[in-house]
Amino acid sequence: MNTFRFLALTILMSSVFSCSEDYIYSQNQIIDDGIWFYDDIKTFEVELNDVDILYSLHLLVKHSQDYKFENVYMKIHTTFPTIEKKEEQITINLSDKMGDWVGNCSGNTCKVKVFLLEDFKIPEAGSYSFSFEQYTRVASLEGIQELQLQILEVHDK
Repeated sequence: MNTFRFLALTILMSSVFSCSEDYIYSQNQIIDDGIWFYDDIKTFEVELNDVDILYSLHLLVKHSQDYKFENVYMKIHTTFPTIEKKEEQITINLSDKMGDWVGNCSGNTCKVKVFLLEDFKIPEAGSYSFSFEQYTRVASLEGIQELQLQILEVHDK
């Protein structure tokens, strides 16, 4: 009986999670030796061709628990198919006010998911480029290990 319940729960949970996150793009960029330099801009190129559906744009930041700051500042550069560019600065909180990490941690590594844009439509079909540069006061930022960009198609909720 317990085996049946476990199996049923496993199937239910996997179907819920597989339906809720329909990634059309998921790529990661490793930061060499966990030291992110100013000139090490991480760029993700993606083709988005359906102007009629909703998308969500997420960023996963993987960092060491030895990271010395509570947040990380970044500039995001977006290039549209028409070569139009947009730049914005964001702050990603990696710990709370008490100093506890806000992400999921395992061993010496934590991952924080940032919801950059939710339920948006693209203005035009074509190639999009999303570039991330570290924008802190430290030229060689130790402890940031990886960035992963995820784009999802949003279905009826």
